[in-house]
Amino acid sequence: MTDNGITRVTIDVSATLRACFGETIEITKDLQPHERVCTACRGLGAIKRDMPFAMRGPGEAGHGFPYHQEYVGPCPNCYNGIEKLCEFCAEPLYKGYTSGAYWCNCKEASDERSRTAKDKEAARMAKAKRVPLAEYTGTMLFRARDEVFVEAEDAREDARDDPEELYYACDPVDNWVKPAAAELIDDLDNRAADEWEDFEGLDLTDEAKDALQNALDLWWTEHVKLQTLYYPNEDTIVVVPAESEPEE
Repeated sequence: MTDNGITRVTIDVSATLRACFGETIEITKDLQPHERVCTACRGLGAIKRDMPFAMRGPGEAGHGFPYHQEYVGPCPNCYNGIEKLCEFCAEPLYKGYTSGAYWCNCKEASDERSRTAKDKEAARMAKAKRVPLAEYTGTMLFRARDEVFVEAEDAREDARDDPEELYYACDPVDNWVKPAAAELIDDLDNRAADEWEDFEGLDLTDEAKDALQNALDLWWTEHVKLQTLYYPNEDTIVVVPAESEPEE
């Protein structure tokens, strides 16, 4: 025992394992494609780890962390003793990145990521609703090429320079940020519960909740102006015909 009251104990891990599992210690691993036994923990799924620390009295000088709390903990390189491998180059993947097509840096995986992204974008574009500009009721459009918002009435002239220009419909943001009665009531419930231990919650009728929402809607309409805030709706493509060149 040290002067700080630290008692060092050594644990025989081999003897402890034999006591827990018997003299013959074997575990079975059924490996799926693109897997292998971890080279760090050799399939155990655990390695020796340490939490060094220091303990010093008032005015006591010293450096470093001379004491240890060693233990057997999860291996940082694998999943229960199994490493995942890139399906293209067979190199091990970092823990947490389980698909070689998405997380390996080899050229084949990079090419697969590009193909997947293109296929996903093509499928999204095929499903997108298409609305002619003449039938579009909004005032703003999102131009995909340079990711800027443009006035719908100006888009026709822009399309003259590039007939393949892609425009998305825009929806106003205010519907997303408008206050909701349910959220306000929940907030009041939580604040009251923090103040009073025996609080059992606000007992409000549907009529009371509707009245609060109507009051919030009226306040919003009269005092909040967010007409200039929009977000692109990539599920709707606005088809903009090119404006004809003016006759001289």
